[in-house]
Amino acid sequence: MREQIFQKLIEPIRRKHNMRFRSALKVDGFTILSSNCIGGVLYNMLGMKILSPTVNMFITGDNFVKLVSNPVKYLVEEEPFPINDFYKNGDKVYPLIGVDDIVLNCLHYKNCEEAIEAWNRRRVRVDLDKIVVIATSWDLENQENVDAILESKYPSVVFTENCIYRENCIYYDPKYWESSGMPALTDYRRHGWSRYFEYYFDVVEWLNSNL
Repeated sequence: MREQIFQKLIEPIRRKHNMRFRSALKVDGFTILSSNCIGGVLYNMLGMKILSPTVNMFITGDNFVKLVSNPVKYLVEEEPFPINDFYKNGDKVYPLIGVDDIVLNCLHYKNCEEAIEAWNRRRVRVDLDKIVVIATSWDLENQENVDAILESKYPSVVFTENCIYRENCIYYDPKYWESSGMPALTDYRRHGWSRYFEYYFDVVEWLNSNL
């Protein structure tokens, strides 16, 4: 009951917060290539049409590095294909699809057919001249992949639980990471109206400065 009352009170505040978030944005038409669900959350918060096929999935390690290194190949030239409708990862079951030599973990899709349809629908919206990259060190799996993303030709940021003192590497306090090892970047702060990543990173200012 108390939780229901809290949700009723907090939702208007969260909507107002999102409106301030949107009003501060001075750019549009950009594609967010994200290694996890933060891209989709940002499009939703900004009230934008989704201009990226990487939403509702996560892409790990070398797979994500390859995508960012050659988006023309993976988003334009190559066709997606089904791998496994019922891939089991711990207590989660979800479809896997492939694009040439990369694997996409389609966590929020029912099956490969649905994931492929969404990928094809959204990849035609991509503006190859307005790409930004957002990733987490957990998804990238090792420091070499973190470095490759930060050194790509696109504006890039990597959230990390390791203190790496370099530009666009954002330290994220490990106490906010879930026990499974998955980052809670997109969760709302406890009893708050903003999300955890906002505490560490002004994404709107970053977008305005880099596009």
